[in-house]
Amino acid sequence: MRISGGSARGRPLVAAPGTRPTTDRVRQAIFNALAAIVPFEGAGLDLYAGSGALGIEALSRGLDSCTFVDSRSAACKAIKANLQAASLADRAKVVCADASRAVGRIRSPLAIVFCDPPYADDGALAAIEGLGTAIGDDTVIVLEHSGRREPPPELAGLRPIRSKRYGDSAVTFYGREA
Repeated sequence: MRISGGSARGRPLVAAPGTRPTTDRVRQAIFNALAAIVPFEGAGLDLYAGSGALGIEALSRGLDSCTFVDSRSAACKAIKANLQAASLADRAKVVCADASRAVGRIRSPLAIVFCDPPYADDGALAAIEGLGTAIGDDTVIVLEHSGRREPPPELAGLRPIRSKRYGDSAVTFYGREA
């Protein structure tokens, strides 16, 4: 697993045991689609971050800052190591806590929210609803989910604007259409 674009392109990433990292192919597709939807500026959030690959890729491509949230200490350790290896730690914050608790502390407007929860956890998306005013008119939410399940018709007041299936995984982008 490597960073595919931006200032840290080519840097390897590590994942904690038990993590299901987004594949390089899917990550590349996500960022190709995002480039047409939103500029890589402002603040980001990587919920259920795992290795931190999505948020780190966004930082590498120019996102100003990113908060990484995961409840597992091994995942938080991997994220910190990946940020150091990519020389992006100064623009990041790692929160090792349950997502539903962590989002209550986020107040600043978010440009991009990455959410890659465990596919079997039906309650995982409730954390996004807890973001409240951090979700603005220009926010884009990128939800990775099981390709066998339909994504929610609305997430934090945003509607699906694009969806694509990649084998067992699917990615749905939420935002406000212009």
